[in-house]
Amino acid sequence: MTRRNPLFPYVYRLGTPIFGKVFYNRYRREAMSNAVGRLLMIGVGPGTDLMFLPPAVTSVAAIEPDAAFRRMASALASRRGIAVDIVEGVAESIPFPDNSFDSVHVGLVLCSVDDVAATLREIRRVLAPGGRLVVLEHVRGDGAMGRFQDL
Repeated sequence: MTRRNPLFPYVYRLGTPIFGKVFYNRYRREAMSNAVGRLLMIGVGPGTDLMFLPPAVTSVAAIEPDAAFRRMASALASRRGIAVDIVEGVAESIPFPDNSFDSVHVGLVLCSVDDVAATLREIRRVLAPGGRLVVLEHVRGDGAMGRFQDL
């Protein structure tokens, strides 16, 4: 994970409601609407995308390398009554067996992994045949947005 600033989880969590209302929530909802069955969320962060789980999802597992984000996501899931297995892990080495998931969600994560190619290989490995890759990504912004993303 390239994001090593210990304040990043807290700054990200504070900015999420603002950025969500302005533009991300509708894209999160649209992306998540494609998830079905057994879902793996890579880099669950503070758990924001958990709020957009569609009824077609039958179980949720998540990996997150940052302990603060894992705590935030677990707390959000608990408050919302969402059953989710959140484990420590990185996208380049997903700690689940081959063909374990019907859907894999990558939301605003590929900018934070050390090796995108390895991440995509791992996603392919854990995704069941005919499974769905659910992606919501962005590019680095200019000005204040870019500086926020650099934290």
